[in-house]
Amino acid sequence: MPTKKTMTKTASRSKVAKAPKAPATTELLLEIGTEELPYQFVAPAMRALQQSAETLLKDLRLTYGTVRTMGTPRRLVLLIEGLARQQASAVKEAMGPSKAVAFDQNGQPTRAAVGFAAGHGIPVEDLQVRQTPKGEYLFAVKQEKGQAVAIYPEGTITADPDVWPMTGRRGAARLALSSGAPVVPIAQIGANLILGQKKLEFRRIFGRRKDVAIMAGPPIDLSRYMGMKPTPDVLDAVTDEILDVLTDMVGKLRGEEPPTDRFDIRVGRRVPKKPRPSE
Repeated sequence: MPTKKTMTKTASRSKVAKAPKAPATTELLLEIGTEELPYQFVAPAMRALQQSAETLLKDLRLTYGTVRTMGTPRRLVLLIEGLARQQASAVKEAMGPSKAVAFDQNGQPTRAAVGFAAGHGIPVEDLQVRQTPKGEYLFAVKQEKGQAVAIYPEGTITADPDVWPMTGRRGAARLALSSGAPVVPIAQIGANLILGQKKLEFRRIFGRRKDVAIMAGPPIDLSRYMGMKPTPDVLDAVTDEILDVLTDMVGKLRGEEPPTDRFDIRVGRRVPKKPRPSE
């Protein structure tokens, strides 16, 4: 009986070890439209696209499941499955000057040590002295935390004569609703002074300096649309909401009141905004 009690008490204290949390993953589908390729070029282009993607993912410390490519003479497709939403963390080390060169007779860091630390973005007191086959040398050790993966799904030159954001496509809206990825708005003004608008004018590059201003905002709250079926009306409403935020940001950069309507390149004029669907 005592043995039974002991076993019961021990069992009540035991805990099941939890499996390590798997990294969050997603899928990435990239479609590239091309001029018509000769059929014999399609297969080599697909192989080059796959190899480039795998090399880039490795360099960016992004784990993935599979990388596949498909293609036709007018379109190449890259599909990455099991893509990590965040980079893996890493430790980077660099060897610097010898200890004899890095510190003076009083143990104070010399210009060599200070410059080495500054070049690697760390305080001089964080430098490490290690024994090497050549003697004692300084090392800079940096912990690089993995960053979140960001995708730039939308971007074009506005055709609005007054250089306000025009109607947009549904790519960012579809991505946000299907994956839950946050949409971070980034607005800029001034690029048209350098390159022109729809008709690029490279002569503008020369001459007096032109200022460009950029503003990034917090993620746009699209929670009211989550769970809705991604119909064209819903995707258009999400796109309009994103563009409203961007237009307001451009207004702040310009110090002007934004227009209440939006230029539609399909009809070549400003059009009223569509009513948004109810929740």
